[in-house]
Amino acid sequence: MNDNTFFAIVFPKRIGRLSYFLRLLLMLAIYYLGFFAIHQCPLGPGLRLVIILSFVIVFLGYLFCYIVMPRLRDFGLPALAIVFFLIPILNTLFALCLMFGPRDYWQTLRRKTQ
Repeated sequence: MNDNTFFAIVFPKRIGRLSYFLRLLLMLAIYYLGFFAIHQCPLGPGLRLVIILSFVIVFLGYLFCYIVMPRLRDFGLPALAIVFFLIPILNTLFALCLMFGPRDYWQTLRRKTQ
């Protein structure tokens, strides 16, 4: 496997429904295993807080940039739609819509209404 294939898999431009679902499951597993490992380490509260915050920032950065954004492109929505993931109840509904919606759904819907 060459470098271009590796980067295309890890940092995609567009992803489909199944890939989106599998990546979300993998990220949730990493998230919970990471927090379990952090809480099991005998660290001081200050160092533990720094590690948790850096873990969350890296986790959310990868989640938004390389899982949600490619699925938004595949779904046909603009990048600004990522703001819906910051609203607590709406983010679950929006994630489900992205998971079960077909490719270019939003573009097709817009063409039908015009």
